[in-house]
Amino acid sequence: MKWHTPSLDAAIEASITAALKKLHVALPGRIVSFDSSTQTASVQPLIEQLLQNDQAAPLPMLTDVPVHFPRGGAFVMTFPVAPGDECLILFAERCIDGWFASGQSSIPLDYRLHDLSDGFALVGFSSLPKVIPDLSNDAMMMRMLDGSAYFKLDQAGNMTIKGTQLTIQCPVVVEQLLTYQAGLSGTGSAETGTTITGNISHSGGELSSNGVTLHAHRHGGVEAGGDTTGGPQ
Repeated sequence: MKWHTPSLDAAIEASITAALKKLHVALPGRIVSFDSSTQTASVQPLIEQLLQNDQAAPLPMLTDVPVHFPRGGAFVMTFPVAPGDECLILFAERCIDGWFASGQSSIPLDYRLHDLSDGFALVGFSSLPKVIPDLSNDAMMMRMLDGSAYFKLDQAGNMTIKGTQLTIQCPVVVEQLLTYQAGLSGTGSAETGTTITGNISHSGGELSSNGVTLHAHRHGGVEAGGDTTGGPQ
């Protein structure tokens, strides 16, 4: 009987293939749960692994996965992360446990490489069934997914805000023309009231104070000399 031994090239190729099957770089995933106190998530990878018998099996759910929020200096942009959100999981080349616990430079606490335990979740990537509806391709927007509320800046420099209510908790300085269409409502200090400084130009309709119309009121008790008039009527 004649035995056939595999060639050296075939053996090397099989060894490389086996090693690559254990190496993880990036995978799409789905958020299972999110912990806002640690900003980590449990994430289910959405690409299944192929076994040696060519059968497919789901990868295990990943826990304590750091979630990315755009951040720099003293600024950060946050948003809710909900179960079912799709994401991209990036896998570090070495163990991240030491860095994650301390925030400092650290030697790898484990010898694992490109392991499922060392993923980061970038929320926002979408499959075709979950693409953003009615995406504006000529403006930058921060918006609700359904488009019911948004901040919009277009290429002409026009800014539009749409929503249920805008609450401003700081002083407001307006350096250009202020135009409003639905009336003006405001409050001031209970002790000092409201003070308006500068000229007020009014046309059309009536301007009144305590029931007295400014342009139509008359004075009684008018006399010559240094006497004063009566109160407005």
